[in-house]
Amino acid sequence: MFDINHPTSGRPYRPEWERELLDIDRVYRYLGDCRWFRQVKPNGRIKIGGYQYYLGRRLAGAAVTITFDAVSGVLRCHPENKAVAVAVPIQGVSVTELMGELASIIRMPSYQLALPFSASATRQQSYAALVIGTN
Repeated sequence: MFDINHPTSGRPYRPEWERELLDIDRVYRYLGDCRWFRQVKPNGRIKIGGYQYYLGRRLAGAAVTITFDAVSGVLRCHPENKAVAVAVPIQGVSVTELMGELASIIRMPSYQLALPFSASATRQQSYAALVIGTN
């Protein structure tokens, strides 16, 4: 049964298919419709999604509206009351980065699981259990 609050694609989840199915152009188009608002720190930086971007100390304290240019793959930072936007390459938006740890596990022909003594080992064990044919 389809739940409108939890839509699904209708296909089974297979971690080993995710790299091929992740459409980075679709991600770019989605980000192209978004806007973010930040205050530039005294050191000339802003932070979006855990990544820091340097806009320059001359903009310290300025409020900026940020958009994403899907064609060039840059964030355009528009300071209020300024005609010129500052463009910075977006960080963290690639297939490998979006897939996280799963990308490296899927590429391996076999994977020896560590005993789950850490959060990282436990997470990797959970991922590996989803990949068919792991040892």
